[in-house]
Amino acid sequence: MPVPISPHEHLAHLVRRAQAGERAAFDELYRKTAQVQYFTIVGKIGEAAAPDVLQEVYLVAWRNIGKINPRSVVAYLNATARNLCRKHLRDSSAPSAAVTASDDELELMRRNNRSLAGGGDGAGDPAETVTTQDEHERLARAMQEHLTDQERDVLLMRYYQNLKLTDIAEQTGLSLSTVKRTINQALATLRMKMGAAVLPFGLADVLARAVEVRMLPDVEGATSPGERAAQWGTRAVGAVALAAALGAVAVALQPIEPPEEVLPADPIPTAEAPADTTPPTVAAQEIQNGLVVLTIADDVSGVADAWCIDANDTVHHPLDATGADTLRTYRFQLPSGTYELHVADAAGNTIHGPLEVLVYPEE
Repeated sequence: MPVPISPHEHLAHLVRRAQAGERAAFDELYRKTAQVQYFTIVGKIGEAAAPDVLQEVYLVAWRNIGKINPRSVVAYLNATARNLCRKHLRDSSAPSAAVTASDDELELMRRNNRSLAGGGDGAGDPAETVTTQDEHERLARAMQEHLTDQERDVLLMRYYQNLKLTDIAEQTGLSLSTVKRTINQALATLRMKMGAAVLPFGLADVLARAVEVRMLPDVEGATSPGERAAQWGTRAVGAVALAAALGAVAVALQPIEPPEEVLPADPIPTAEAPADTTPPTVAAQEIQNGLVVLTIADDVSGVADAWCIDANDTVHHPLDATGADTLRTYRFQLPSGTYELHVADAAGNTIHGPLEVLVYPEE
């Protein structure tokens, strides 16, 4: 069985091959990274000049390929793109252009861009589809206009390029705590600009659709959550919190990173006992009497555990758990803040994602 490697290691491997003179490896590096660079460049200088600046980014990378640290290639491309955008603005004295979409563009995307529509030809209500596309446009603008370069870079590394937090820290030279804090700040800004609707179906998928509003030809877009499920045995799930009289909770769970290596396979399960590769899901969340109450569902092997980690890497366990194995309710005593929620089932499937807690004092 082939051993999969993480996206971070794969990009580093492509750089090493390119450093050995393999142009095909550099071409693959372009296909896997160019969409993010294009998205950022469009936000800084507009669509008209973006293709030329993007081409220059990769020309600079190719000319300096021997000087690039393979494990920091994403950070190198990000810095190169920023510098070339600044140079373009200085040379042209052109103001930074906001991303907009004409009615014709939205109509074209509705008909042809399946990465936006999320369905086949003619699927869904056209009015609803256009509304969804407009939300992706709004999210794209919010990411480009209201996040700092560092916030946008780190958020895209985490949720679009699927890099681990430790890999992001290595790429950027930031501490792990700074990476976590930066992601939390970026998410808070997007929620403020977009509202709770920014996380309707899983953050990774929503960000991918925003980044790919204008999709480059001949590049690879983000893998859809369904394809991730087939590849890694996990699936992206998300939930939008209900505002309650005493507070609010916002949850968006993302699949855990793929394993660095494949452990020896268990015996092939019989037809009567199929392997469980489906992670649990958050069925409900609310604030009750100042406590965070999460209801977790898993219909196959049953819910095993749930815990939260705060910005200081402190683990918070639930006060108690009630209900059946297939539908368990956990109560947490958490101060207001941003946490990372982890949920596991009895088969070992685990998912995690940001959990924002806002608890109002009782009157």
